[in-house]
Amino acid sequence: MLVMGRFTLTVLSIILGALIAIAFILKGLISMRYEKLRRLQAINAAAKKKKASSSSKKAARKKSSARKTSSSRKRKK
Repeated sequence: MLVMGRFTLTVLSIILGALIAIAFILKGLISMRYEKLRRLQAINAAAKKKKASSSSKKAARKKSSARKTSSSRKRKK
């Protein structure tokens, strides 16, 4: 009877240890996935910001070139 009790406790402790290990592995996998998503979102946000700033720079260049051409036209007259 005592041997059966020890055997049962050993089996239960092994099962419990395996469940805890599986839980930690799953937690690590899930956190890695979320970390990848966060990194991708940060990269996308930076790319959008860079694209927006470059488009605003292009618009500023167009405005300045339009001013230059209008001022040169005025000088020609």
